[in-house]
Formats: sequence, C-alpha cells, structure tokens
Amino acid sequence: MQEITISPKNVAKYLFLIISGLLTLHIIGQVAKFGFGSNQLYGFVPLFFMGGESNIPAFYSSAAIFTCAVLLFVIGVVRSRVRSGDHLHWLGLALIFVFLSMDEALRFHERLLRPMHNLFGDEGIFHLGWTVPYAFLVFIVGLVYRKFVFNLPTRSRNLFVLAGFIYIGGALGMEVLESFYVEKHGWQNPIAVTMITIEDTMEMSGIALFLYALTSYIDVHIKGINVRIKS
Repeated sequence: MQEITISPKNVAKYLFLIISGLLTLHIIGQVAKFGFGSNQLYGFVPLFFMGGESNIPAFYSSAAIFTCAVLLFVIGVVRSRVRSGDHLHWLGLALIFVFLSMDEALRFHERLLRPMHNLFGDEGIFHLGWTVPYAFLVFIVGLVYRKFVFNLPTRSRNLFVLAGFIYIGGALGMEVLESFYVEKHGWQNPIAVTMITIEDTMEMSGIALFLYALTSYIDVHIKGINVRIKS
C-alpha cells in the first residue's frame, strides 16, 4: 500500500514559494506596463496581474481556497464520527470556503456593485460597494463562530485568527482604502496597482497560513486518516 505523507511545514514553504513567484511575475508585468508602456507584453502582463480575472493568480487563489474547503470537510466528517459537537461548525466552514473559492473564480461580489450604487450611490466606501454586505456577513460569521474559535486548541486558535485577520484585512480592509482612492484617481496608475498588490498578497498569505493551520490541526489532533480508492 502506497502512503503519501504531507508535512504542514512543507505545505507552508511551497505555498509561500508559489506566492513569491506569482508576486515577482506580477511586479515584472507592472514594471513593463508603467515603466516601458507595454500593456500586454505578448499576454504576459494580464496573465500574471494579481487583480485580474481568469488568469494564473486568480486560478491559484481559487484552488488554494478550495483546498481549505476540502480539508475542513475532512475534519468535519472525522469529528462527526467521534460524535463531536463541533462537526457542524467545521462543515459550515467548508461550505463558506467553497463559496469563497467560487467567488474568487467567478467574481460574484462584483455583481453587487450596481444594486449597491442604486441604493447608496457610488461615493466613498460605496464606490466598491460590495465590501459593505460582505463586511456584514463577516460580522455575522464571527458571531456564530466566536465560541467555536475560542474552544479550539490554543495554537490552532491563534493561527486561525491570524490567518483570518490577514485575509480579511486584504479582502475587505484594502478594498475599502482602494474605494476612496480609485473614486478620484482611477485604477490605471502605480498607486492603485500597489494597493491591489498588497491586497492580493495579503489574501494569498492568509489562505496559505490557514492551510498550514489546518494541516497542523490534522497532524496533531486527528490521527490515522487513510484515503483508499478501490473498486
């Protein structure tokens, strides 16, 4: 029987190497765009633009978030079999991360812009108005999961909270700052792109840290997981 061993430290190392590589390629593309006036560079610039759609950074982010969902589902199933009272929280998180993965790939949140503009206008924080309902959802999820997070083992709790702050700080915090800036200056300038770079780097780093936290939790608190495929 073949056995595949996954080391949490190796998971973190390789993920941050991938993020570093994507960040480097993104920066090269933006230097080519703003420094040398090459908006395409044979497709290289949009292919590695961190704020783009249907490109390599977007695919990586969606895949990494979906991997979190898979691990959360595995933990939830195992916890249910030992009749743990928290298994529904794990499974609920898995569903949330499936949605986040789909949102990363399909940009559901951008479809909220028009209705939010119709309701509240497009000035200030409402220029990127999807951040308002998403911030409300984050608040609700925080309330629902506060006891669950508090009851996690100390190391897991600290890693989960840190990963959440980094990810939400990028996904919502930086977007709010961008909302005020791009309303007056637009997207096509180095400062806006710098803000996008910080935002997406924080999101990717938060998810990488969360994957490390999940694999560490499985390694320490869930023993003897074997995956077999048979006819």
